[in-house]
Amino acid sequence: MSTASTLTEIGRHLEDSASLGRAVDDLLAARSEAPTLLALGEPTHGIKAFPLLRNELLGQLVERGYRSIVLETDAFAAFLVDDYVSGGEADIETVLVTGFSHGFGAVPGNRELVEWLREYNHGRAPADRVRFYGFDAPVEYSGAPSPRRALSAIGDFLPAALRPHFLDDVDLLLGQDTDWTNPAAMFDPAASVGNSDHARALRIIADDLGSVLRRAAPVLRSADPTGYDLALAHARTAVGLLRYHAAMASSAPDRIGTLLSLRAEMMAENLLAVVAQEQRRGPSLLFAHNAHLLRVQSEMPVSDDVVSWGERRFARRTCPRGALRVLGNRRQSRQ
Repeated sequence: MSTASTLTEIGRHLEDSASLGRAVDDLLAARSEAPTLLALGEPTHGIKAFPLLRNELLGQLVERGYRSIVLETDAFAAFLVDDYVSGGEADIETVLVTGFSHGFGAVPGNRELVEWLREYNHGRAPADRVRFYGFDAPVEYSGAPSPRRALSAIGDFLPAALRPHFLDDVDLLLGQDTDWTNPAAMFDPAASVGNSDHARALRIIADDLGSVLRRAAPVLRSADPTGYDLALAHARTAVGLLRYHAAMASSAPDRIGTLLSLRAEMMAENLLAVVAQEQRRGPSLLFAHNAHLLRVQSEMPVSDDVVSWGERRFARRTCPRGALRVLGNRRQSRQ
């Protein structure tokens, strides 16, 4: 069956900002409910056209009430970018190098995005600024970091009266960070410390710390809302990283698929937090590889194999049905 008529009906000529604006209005008007997240997917990273389209689309959406953009970059690194676009004094070169994971600060279009956000936010009240978020886990293809930073941040945030005594054991259990970051562990389970007695004890501690934070929410959130949300993010990350390291220590045949799905789960939790934080300010534009946006099983080449995983949790769990809308090419690259 020919798809020519269907493509003609949904296609738009985007010759200038006015035509893009009309396309955005048509898209939003066709939705039965307003999107909480409007997702633009790219079939591969590093192609200049997709981030540039994203930047143009963001400008249109900001005029229509959108107040944040969420990128496929480390959620914690992104805080530096958000501070800069809100008027922080960091050097932009430092922001691009350290505020983006995976080397994405060098991707064409990201410098322009950061500069536009800073200029747009200048002189505006915090409620009217466009915020920058990352939703990726702090992992790379070469491995995952030690959970030390996340666990330490929770301990630093908790007041003395709520600080559990077992936090005194954390440094001893963690050992050397180089044990956790050993690049050989990505493909050799025997090189990972993720299934050691110490690692299993740390997973219990991380879980208990998250419980402490949630049970003390009425007091902690009212005293320091921003600090509390950040501590919760560290608690999620500590648990996620320890699960990730445990999976690295596994010799199961689906080991790499499990690692990819654990990353997807961490991304989902980060995205849920963004939605909760931004729900009173307005919708968000989400930009990521298609593999992180589709509701179907995803796959990625690893060495000579193609690994599949089925975690599409943020698409299913973040929004009511219909609240997440995905634009772009549905074919995902194999890179």
